[in-house]
Amino acid sequence: MQLIVDPAITSNGTLCPCCRYTRTIPPQQEEDNRMAWKKLEEAKRCLIYSLHALGLSPPDRTQQPTGGLSFDFLTPLPDQPAILTAHSAGVITVNITEADDVKRERRRASLNEPHRTVLGHLRHELGHFYWDQLIANSDLLEQYRNYFGDERQDYDSALRNYYGNKDNNYGWQENFVSRYASSHPWEDWAETWAYYLHICDALDTAAAWKINMTDGVSIHQIAPGMNGAFYQQITAIWPRLCEYHNAVLRSAGISGEYPFMLSDMVIRKLGFVHHVVHQSTNPYMNHH
Repeated sequence: MQLIVDPAITSNGTLCPCCRYTRTIPPQQEEDNRMAWKKLEEAKRCLIYSLHALGLSPPDRTQQPTGGLSFDFLTPLPDQPAILTAHSAGVITVNITEADDVKRERRRASLNEPHRTVLGHLRHELGHFYWDQLIANSDLLEQYRNYFGDERQDYDSALRNYYGNKDNNYGWQENFVSRYASSHPWEDWAETWAYYLHICDALDTAAAWKINMTDGVSIHQIAPGMNGAFYQQITAIWPRLCEYHNAVLRSAGISGEYPFMLSDMVIRKLGFVHHVVHQSTNPYMNHH
């Protein structure tokens, strides 16, 4: 059976600021489960670190019993329903087979998702969490719809249409960061949010290693706002860093190319995410 973390341990300060968000872990008798849980926690630690670096401190279930953030890391069990990686009301559920490199690669190829990683999954699902926290009941909702579309369209029908037409590109590259982002405005936001966190971490890493093509710029130095400074600086430094990344891969004999090209519209959506992060008024969000 899955193991539930004792809420008393979570709330009394025994666990670190990262581990307190984990609500359920897989059975620990099997080594494969332990290794999968380790990979998931490593990715989650990177994620929570990034949030704190941005000045975001997501509420856990003790701070916000309804909708606070928690993670269920679940293993498929015989004669039980399939486990889907998803977000619902603050709970991010992850099928631990996503930590299996071989199985994840098979899904990546079959679903044509060029950047399917454990950390990428967590970033994406966290995007759904922050949509609830920062957009759903805020004065930013109409601005969100101007960029991403009307989320009130039927979600299940949109996904059925997306998966039923997987060979049709719809010219998505002009408006979306990934093909999956074109499926529904909620998924567009989650994919764009995930990519924003990806850019944040990459720029911070480049600055720490003094890679001079980024001019030492971190996301924290870019002024808030939906266009302006964000648009100008990202278009100036991000393509150079991506080219450098691909050159390093080629020199190491690794065939995988960095899979994203950012259109004008995608950069503007990223600028909106940057704006939202800096404009949050959620009482549990601690901004710089």
